[in-house]
Amino acid sequence: MKLIRKGDGRFDMALDVEEWQALKKLVSQYPKTPEDHHSLTCKDEPDPDLKDSDDWLKESGSVHQAQRHRQIRAWIDSIHPDQDEATYKIEFDPSKADWLIEILNDIRVGCWLSLGCPAPEDLTEAEWREEDWPTLWAMEISGMYQSVLLKCLM
Repeated sequence: MKLIRKGDGRFDMALDVEEWQALKKLVSQYPKTPEDHHSLTCKDEPDPDLKDSDDWLKESGSVHQAQRHRQIRAWIDSIHPDQDEATYKIEFDPSKADWLIEILNDIRVGCWLSLGCPAPEDLTEAEWREEDWPTLWAMEISGMYQSVLLKCLM
């Protein structure tokens, strides 16, 4: 991955074919955070006075996720290799970087939840099952891309 600052918070990210395929595979997992994760009440003791508001939150979250998923598909389809087909150049402005950071955060948090919310020290010491490795990969790579994008915005 190569990052090229252009000024005014704009930058280009140049990825080789394998890096682009990995990023595409990663963002295609959106949404990863379960819909019922976002709630106004405690799941163990729901507040009946907030039921209508909680239902609205879940419905608007579903609409937002569907819209975001369509945006991701369009974004993926809009990115093409350069002339020699060895590099994919992605142009970012601050709002596009923020958009991708939010998507990556959903994936990272969703993976973390599906792994049982491990503490950072448990990530290196745990005995992971083979089927956990793709989720661990997605969680860690999402965090790495978030860090890169945030650094570019500084």
